[in-house]
Amino acid sequence: MEKACAGSRVKTERTECRSRIRRKKEEIETQSTNLEAKNSGEELTIKGHYYDARTIQLALELLIECGISFRGIEKVFELFKNSSSQTTPSFTCIRKWLGRIGIYELKREKEYRNDWIFIVDFTLELGKQKALVVLGVSQQHLVENVIEKTRGLSHEDVELLGLEIMDSTKGEMIQYQLDKIAKRVGVPIQIVADHSSDLARGIKLYQQNYPDLIYTHDVTHAMALLLKYQLDSDDRYQSFIQKCSICRQRLQQTELSFLSPPAQRSQCRYFNVERLTNWAIKLLNSPAETLMELVPNLRQHCCLTARLPILTS
Repeated sequence: MEKACAGSRVKTERTECRSRIRRKKEEIETQSTNLEAKNSGEELTIKGHYYDARTIQLALELLIECGISFRGIEKVFELFKNSSSQTTPSFTCIRKWLGRIGIYELKREKEYRNDWIFIVDFTLELGKQKALVVLGVSQQHLVENVIEKTRGLSHEDVELLGLEIMDSTKGEMIQYQLDKIAKRVGVPIQIVADHSSDLARGIKLYQQNYPDLIYTHDVTHAMALLLKYQLDSDDRYQSFIQKCSICRQRLQQTELSFLSPPAQRSQCRYFNVERLTNWAIKLLNSPAETLMELVPNLRQHCCLTARLPILTS
């Protein structure tokens, strides 16, 4: 009886082995066929898709690499449309392709590591919900490819480890989401985030279970807070901001609109203070003769010349 069972198991294993070999052979043959078609200039088709792989790839490269809008990509295809009978993909179709790549990236199994660095933040509120976004970069990658090359962190360096839509942003809920993500990818060695109350509470609760975990206030928010504390009480800077706003309003739809200061953000305005200061420095260093050459009939418009003192005051 035991010999019969053993013989049956061996036969089953051999059958499964033959099946795996056959499937692998068919996969190799399919890849070879696709490669030959690609080399011969034929279009590579994708199951369930009307457009070929080259069209989808080109559309996504225009979107991701060149930063062209969905409707802009549609116009690009219209402009360079060849004599083929294939229709041009619409912007909604291109948006679906991008969405599918995003879903794949979100659901793709990430590498389980013990040196993850989490970058955590909330998106802007949409209705009653917010999205908790968790990006990750390994310490090894950070040291070897970012710090070693003395450059800043970019989108290509991080991976999307988690995206959770949350009705409540209480600290306990954030702790739960961090635990759930850590079970899939590994416990992080560091978490970088701003000091918003709910987010900070959730990270500190999570940190209680992992005493070696480092919680870092991200440098952008930290510097913005330092500037805010210093500039909010500075009368000269507040006067400068007010004059920039008046100047922008008065120069709109005039011949001097090119001199308008950059628009000020309603939120997080201390993230880009240098935009206004750089504009003011460049304007002060520009001689009045240059302005006269740029706008030859400036003296004929008294309303415009009356606004010039605001720029230099």
